[in-house]
Amino acid sequence: SVYNYNEQGVSLGLAVTEKLLGEMGAWRVHGGGFGGTILVFMPDNMYDAYYEQISRIFGEDSCMKLATRPFGACKVN
Repeated sequence: SVYNYNEQGVSLGLAVTEKLLGEMGAWRVHGGGFGGTILVFMPDNMYDAYYEQISRIFGEDSCMKLATRPFGACKVN
């Protein structure tokens, strides 16, 4: 079978994220199929605890903080 029921990383990541953030964040899966990644939005003050838990489960460097600019779409000249 092409399905590996022993490896449910994305599902586990979603469950842990929901448990840690509750109503204080938003998340979704990008990709999928044989892998995928979770994009999570949360208040800045929750990141360190989230990073620690995710790293403990999935390993170091399995979670990274992305920087976003403080303004939305704009015209670049």
